[in-house]
Amino acid sequence: VPVFSGMETLSVDGVGEMEAFYSDGLRTALSTLAEIPEMGEKTLRWPGHVEAVRPLVESGRFLEEFRARCSATPPADLVALLVRARWGQRESRALLIDRYDAASGMTAMARTTALTTSAVAQLVASGFPIESGVRPLELIAREPGATDRILAALGRHGVHVTIGDPKPVG
Repeated sequence: VPVFSGMETLSVDGVGEMEAFYSDGLRTALSTLAEIPEMGEKTLRWPGHVEAVRPLVESGRFLEEFRARCSATPPADLVALLVRARWGQRESRALLIDRYDAASGMTAMARTTALTTSAVAQLVASGFPIESGVRPLELIAREPGATDRILAALGRHGVHVTIGDPKPVG
């Protein structure tokens, strides 16, 4: 589907209202999770993001404008990841909210990506049985105990994922 389509407004605990729209982040999950009949990935951004950014993308000026106007010192960023899984009439959610860490000087994006990569590398180095080769995270997560160990490693750095119990949809 086209980027920016499927627009909706979500209220994200700890952040507030955010725009959500389709983008192209599923990549490997489309083939590695082929048993899932329907999935979508939406990007979360602040209210007004699409209205401000769409003309820049359409005109080819996005990267130029981003480099000129979208940096701050300190780089006080925010990462919000909301995963909604639905099956039948039930839904479960997982939520990760992280912000720039002034003590370490690490951006939220670095913390949530680099620390995840580090946690997986440490898992492998510990002798945890993971099939060799390049493995997408969704396949590593299928290994019993892997997700708990990765989330614990993130938690030791203050990056927490809140997983909700399944609830009826509606």
